[in-house]
Formats: sequence, C-alpha cells, structure tokens
Amino acid sequence: MKSWKLLFGLLPLALPVHAQQFGAAVGIQDGEILVAEPLNRRNPATIYRYTESSEGWEQAGTMTAPTRPQGGDYFGRFIAYDDQFMLIGGTLYGNSTGAVWAYRREGDGWEFESILQPEAVGEEDAFGRFGHLSNGRLFVSALGFQGGGAVWVFERDTAGAWTETALLQPEVVVPQEFFGWELGYDGERLLVGSFGGEEGRGAAYVFAQDDQGLWFQEARLALDEGESQAGDIGMPGSGSTGSLGVAWFEGMALLGLPGRDRGAGSVYTFLRAGVGDWTRGVTLSAFARAPGAFFGHRILSMGDELWIAAPGDGDGGKIYRFHFDAADGRFDAAQPFGNDIEAEPGDGFGATIAVAGELAVVGQPGDDNGYGSAIVMRHEDGIWASQEKLFIPGAPELPAIVGEEVGCGADGMAEGFGCGAVDILSFLPVSEIGGGRGIRTNDIWGWTDPDAGREYALVGRTDGTGFVDVSDPVRPRYLGNLPKTPGTQTAAWRDVKVFRNHAFVVADGAGQHGMQVFDLTRLTEVGDTPIQFEADAIYGGVASAHN
Repeated sequence: MKSWKLLFGLLPLALPVHAQQFGAAVGIQDGEILVAEPLNRRNPATIYRYTESSEGWEQAGTMTAPTRPQGGDYFGRFIAYDDQFMLIGGTLYGNSTGAVWAYRREGDGWEFESILQPEAVGEEDAFGRFGHLSNGRLFVSALGFQGGGAVWVFERDTAGAWTETALLQPEVVVPQEFFGWELGYDGERLLVGSFGGEEGRGAAYVFAQDDQGLWFQEARLALDEGESQAGDIGMPGSGSTGSLGVAWFEGMALLGLPGRDRGAGSVYTFLRAGVGDWTRGVTLSAFARAPGAFFGHRILSMGDELWIAAPGDGDGGKIYRFHFDAADGRFDAAQPFGNDIEAEPGDGFGATIAVAGELAVVGQPGDDNGYGSAIVMRHEDGIWASQEKLFIPGAPELPAIVGEEVGCGADGMAEGFGCGAVDILSFLPVSEIGGGRGIRTNDIWGWTDPDAGREYALVGRTDGTGFVDVSDPVRPRYLGNLPKTPGTQTAAWRDVKVFRNHAFVVADGAGQHGMQVFDLTRLTEVGDTPIQFEADAIYGGVASAHN
C-alpha cells in the first residue's frame, strides 16, 4: 500500500472573492499532485494533474466530468482515491442533486466507470460534498438531504460495482444542521461533522456497526450546552456558512470549532470508555489565539503528529504540528509553519492538505485574487519548506476597443457584446485599468473637473480603484491606480462616491480597510505615464463598509 493521506474541503472563510477555487481539493499519489478547481461555472470544472521534472512541477494533464450538464457540475468538490479507485464529487450536477464519478486505475491513468447517485437524493440535496475512501469502503455526504444532511456508505460488490449499503442520519434530525461536513474513518467507526443547527454550535457524530454489520449512532460529541456558543463554527463578519474539522487520532475523536472566541478556534478531544461512553480530553489551541485565525478548520493525522490548519492566521494562514507522546499521553508544544512564497492575508493556506511521505501540497483557495493556488512543500531536516506555488492557467482577455465607435448591429451584437439600441464608444479590459489576474470590477462613479470640464471615470476593482479620463469617450486614457489599503483582503465589493473634489472609497469584507479619501484634482496633473497613487487620508472609524 502506497503512503498517502488526504483531507479535502472548501474554505468558507472571510474571502469575499471566490472565482474558480483552485486548491479547494488537493491530493498526492505515486508522486503526482492533483489540484481541483470545482467552482468554475463558465468553463468545465477541472482537476489539474502535475508531475515533477528537472524544471519543477509541470502540468501533466487535466480531468473533467465525462458529461457536463447545463449549469455546471462542481466536479472536484472532493477527491478520494487509493491504488485502485478514484472517486470525485460534484454537488451542482443535476440542479444541485449532486453526483460522484467513479474511476478505476488503468496503467498510469484512470478509466471512468460510472456515476454514483442514490435514488433517494433529489434537487438541492448537494450529494457529493465530502467523501472518504478507506479499504474499499466509500462514505459520501449530502448536506441538503431532507433539510438536515446525510451520509451514504458504498462498497464494491462481487461484480465490481459500487453498491449503496447504508444511509446514515442522526437519530434526531436537526433542520439546517448540515450533517456530513467532514468525515473521518478509523477502520471501525465513522466520525461525521455537523454544524449543529441554526445556531451553529458544531458537533461530531460517531457511527459504528453491530454484530450483524448494521450501522448505528453510537454517540454525539459536542461541548456542554453552557459551554458551547452560537457561531462556534461560524466566521465572524464573513457572511459564510461556517466550517469545522473532524478526525481520528490515537484513538481520540477530534472536533475542531474554528469560530470559537471570535474566530481564534480550538480543537476538542474526546476519549471512548465504552459503547456510548465518551469523555472530554485535552483542548488544543494555537498559542497566539489570534481572532480570525480559524484554528481547527482542518485536522490531519500524520502518524504520531497531528496537523491542525488555521487558514486565517498571520500572513496567509498556518498549519500547526502537534507531536503526541504515547508513553505519557501528552501533546508537545505546537510547531507552526506557513507559506513563504508571496503570502498575503486572505490566501487561506491550510484550507486543504494532502501529504505523502516527504511531500505535501496545501491549498490556498483565496490566493491569486480569488483564482486560488496550491503550495508544494518538502520535508527536510525536520522542517516543512515551501518549494513551489501552482497557479491555475489564466483565462484569455477580451481586447480593448478604442479609436472608433462600434455600432449595434441588426443581429443585436457589437464586437461580441450583446446590445440593444446602444453603441460601443470604447472598451478597456481590466488589465488596462490597473487589474491583474483574477481581478474584477464592481462599482463605478464619475467626476467632472470644475475648472477644465474634463470627465473622469472612477472604477472600483476588487483590489483597488482605477482612474480613467473619458473626456474623449472613443479614446479613454488610464491615469493610475489607488491600491486597496495595505494588509487588507481583495474584496468583491469596493464602492466609490464623490463629494465636491474628493473621492471616498470603501470595501466590504476586506478587513481593516477603512475609508480612503482621494483628492481628485491630482488627476489633472497626470502625464503620459499612469501613476500608482496613495490615499490622501484614511478614515479608520469603520473597517469594512458597503457603500
């Protein structure tokens, strides 16, 4: 059996920009790295395959769903595999009914076998959100099933097909519990994460099999009612649905609640004394206890080491390594590590993790302005060091239209744009108004110079504000860029308003952005070369704001 361990999931942190989510699922086997990009609805969701050469890690191929229905499939929500089989989840397939694509190993590649979709699931059930494969047994969750969530158990039958053998739900189904968020299996017991209902307190369910092989709920593990808090799994101020991590380690069941204590997060251990008899063990936390670190978002068992991800910690996220001494049953002090390749707040390092021997790949779905990235790491001399960053290939950009008006044709098109009784005077792509990879635009406002009468467009981008002189609307001229406040996140909602000769710029979901104040008369002095501006003032009485 080859050495591999997988931990998958989608990062629901305070990352307002979500593009394709490259890095939302990762894996390693036989020296090959897999990085999923499941949330692309414009193009087929894709899993990228990488192999190492003398030049570094190079893309060796891609995988997409054999058939792509209208509306997309979210192919790559989870990836689970062993030496023989690969299973890939896609929750959007069939109007969010969801599906799992089953593959079988053939030589150096994978051959598609079938689509798994239980008859009981229907639209909006989102089957295929999380999956776990162990010794030929597959567990798959559907967070929306019957309003509370469920987990299916599949096994290979004598004919070699995947057959549904059990449907698992809590003894008491709680509406909006999202039962099935993260799965862990130790060969005897299945651990199923749950948001714990509308208040978001978080819990983990333990399922086992009786002497006849029938599955039953053995325990529900959670904090005491007086100790738990609404929002234990949530991310304060992020507007997300939350997250939690579950795992088995040295016979202990682990429950990560990253929303605890304003998002500092903690991981709670539970010890089994007998059937249905579980007691609380030690509590693990990051020593800094920084709000917004979301410690406990992902948990990975690594032999005698325990890895706990804190994707919001520090500059871009961290993973904490705990060593366990079985002789005295104690955890040693944690050793954190992160990405040191162009790390920025909001990257989400640790959102997903896969490790095989001395090689690791860590997903960063918030990096690259929302496109996402993955960090390849090597273990040398007891230290995990960043080796390379993997990016999704960039999408082609529409060309600029300048110098001549384009009329709306009888076919309702103008240079590829749909139109109706409106002509194009000019068009500038994002790259020509200060934006880079993954950057999008949001708000737009205007200002007219009261002295010269020249007109300017103020364009809110996800990473800053671009200024364009549109006095000659057929030949617009980009003047410069006001970047987002340093240390803040790229955010989808950047709004600009003008009062007299000043622009006021805010961003929602961006962290400590504040309100930028910019003297617009500075635009009248720009020459032929665009300028990288700085704000004239920043009002700190607000952090993130919408309009």
